[in-house]
Amino acid sequence: MNKDKVIALKGEPFRVAAMGGSEYFIYRGFDKEIFKPHGLSVYEAFIRFKDGKVDAYGRLDDFDSTRHKELLIKKAENK
Repeated sequence: MNKDKVIALKGEPFRVAAMGGSEYFIYRGFDKEIFKPHGLSVYEAFIRFKDGKVDAYGRLDDFDSTRHKELLIKKAENK
């Protein structure tokens, strides 16, 4: 899937990043959680593009680190 199709399905990304020859669309989302004060928790997810096509996707908070979120993606790529 290319970037135009992703935007048509998901809308404009919250943030865009480029790293190591890849481009990342970062999206924010909300999960309902019973034990949160307002019943929602915020998460960020990424869609990675290589050569203009989707290469990978997932939630940024799936990575176990306290570093800046784009660095978490790079760390995951090196595993």
